[in-house]
Amino acid sequence: MENFLSSRRSRMADQLILPSLRTGKILDIGCGVVPHFLLRTSFHRKYGIDPSTRRDLLPPDVTVEPMLIEKNKSFPYEDHFFDVVTSLGVIEHFDTDTFGYVLKEIHRVLKRGGQFILTTPSPWSRGLLKGMARRKLISVEEIALIQRSYPAGALKALLVEAGFEPGGIRAGYFEFFLNSWVVALKTK
Repeated sequence: MENFLSSRRSRMADQLILPSLRTGKILDIGCGVVPHFLLRTSFHRKYGIDPSTRRDLLPPDVTVEPMLIEKNKSFPYEDHFFDVVTSLGVIEHFDTDTFGYVLKEIHRVLKRGGQFILTTPSPWSRGLLKGMARRKLISVEEIALIQRSYPAGALKALLVEAGFEPGGIRAGYFEFFLNSWVVALKTK
């Protein structure tokens, strides 16, 4: 079931990316042991951050930094380096302080006119996720690591605090309102 859900998140995020940005560079935060999204999306250069990625499985156009975000306050990239940054089903594993500085780092490394795309479970889906984990449909460990859920309004407020303009942020739901997506365009 996890591969199915991951595939759905990847497909949703890929549909949200502006076609004009695909000739540039993308960064996927928390790309996973096997970075399925990076392997499937079409970009000139693909980067990821995840300490558990099997780098021996990566093609030459994918580079993954094996850092643990909670222990590093800054990303190892120059300012305005990426055209797109994604975080798919990851932010719910960060505490509020970590998520705050991660958003500021995303804003820093994103080019003007670039997009930040995130997906996260909706706050009301937590009970369903726990039930699915008890039935071994999804990882018990993964669900146990969820720190917090964010309603769309809270996500927008955190993005504005990190430097994104309110007019460049839009949000929605997918998978029967069980997951949220947010796109923030860096306008300055």
